[in-house]
Amino acid sequence: MAKNVLETANKNNRTISQKEVDMLALEMKMGRFKDNGDTIKFDTNGILIDGQHRLMAIVKSGIPLIDAIVVYGIDPDAVDTIDSGRKRSVSDKAKFRGMAMSRNLASVARNRVQYLMGDLSVNRIVSDLELLDLFEKKEELFKKAFSMATKIYNSPLKIMPSPLAALLSFALEYNEPMTEAIVQKLSSGENLAKGDPCLLYRKMVAKLTSGPRGRWDKRCFMNLSVSMLNLAMRGKKAGRAYDVEKNVSLFFAPVNAGAFKG
Repeated sequence: MAKNVLETANKNNRTISQKEVDMLALEMKMGRFKDNGDTIKFDTNGILIDGQHRLMAIVKSGIPLIDAIVVYGIDPDAVDTIDSGRKRSVSDKAKFRGMAMSRNLASVARNRVQYLMGDLSVNRIVSDLELLDLFEKKEELFKKAFSMATKIYNSPLKIMPSPLAALLSFALEYNEPMTEAIVQKLSSGENLAKGDPCLLYRKMVAKLTSGPRGRWDKRCFMNLSVSMLNLAMRGKKAGRAYDVEKNVSLFFAPVNAGAFKG
């Protein structure tokens, strides 16, 4: 039915967002998609005016929406009013679960999911439900990790707090005292002997953040941070250059292979 509607009644609708379709299809496959009362609407001419992304997700996932509400006979001119209300942020939705989820903490959760999926780009849409379920399980962990990342950010070391906090959340789960010691070194710059991964990290971050625009993006930052944590958590020294692939951690792997030079 969904495929037939899309082929015969989906005319002059808005441009399809494939990322939205992929996200919805994944939610359906994972059993996270919930019927919230949103309707699939047709105008008086039988043309679909709302619901094309949900229908495309049904086709892609193969999961039918048995309880979907369908409304017919909408005035064609009413299409201008669809989706015109203020969208709830993930923080707004968290309040309904009794959680205080700031934008920064939502970003920590999002970066952690993207990291685990191996996609740090904007092409990997993380659904609000996915974030809420994860945050509900790890709220205190994310708060502590972000507090640590903020401590480093407030030092002369200008890192990306939320992506680093996502990585620190893994480190905290693996070895909390060691993670606290690493954060102290990174924020203070003290007790850094030659060969200490934290020392090389500080130098490289300073170099990259002061360089030409475009040299410093999230993937580069995450790679560098993973390499530093992998070495520091195992008490290994860092040379002038090292390969990410050679420093696969006991608790998480590198974002992708690549060499970084000091």
